[in-house]
Amino acid sequence: MGIKVWPPIYELLIKPRLLVLNYSFEDWSGTPEHADHWTPRTFGTAGTGSWVKDTTHVKHGSYSARIGAGDYAHGRLYRQFISAGPARGRPLQVRVWAWGYANPNCGLQVAVDGTGSWTKSASVTQTGVWQDLSVTGDVPLDATYIRIDVRTYSPQAGPVYVYFDWVRATLS
Repeated sequence: MGIKVWPPIYELLIKPRLLVLNYSFEDWSGTPEHADHWTPRTFGTAGTGSWVKDTTHVKHGSYSARIGAGDYAHGRLYRQFISAGPARGRPLQVRVWAWGYANPNCGLQVAVDGTGSWTKSASVTQTGVWQDLSVTGDVPLDATYIRIDVRTYSPQAGPVYVYFDWVRATLS
């Protein structure tokens, strides 16, 4: 049995990274409490939901972000914008660990502006297991931002929760 190093040394030392603030959802503040550097957003029809610091489903560190959609056609997300400057003209990969309800509308969404702008998503496909969701794409030379959303959405009556941890943005 070998020594397990977390996170993988290759990802920390070799691959160029972009700065995702509070990438493992360790820092929380405010009333109500929210993950620092992540903006909570609601979308869809009126309903309920939540953003919560969680200790029961954690992939890396001490906390994860539990995002819950309350009822039909209602969603919640955490959003962060990062500068596209160092990524311009390069392939980008954004990844996040997600645990929760299998739903094509729950997971990771990444958007990049500029000529040839794009929005791509990766969805939770299994219920109750950690999944490493990934989105890749080339960043336009004139891009100014990269938007990262971790999100959940309830397509039926009743709550849907997804836990997110360790958001990474790397360049190839």
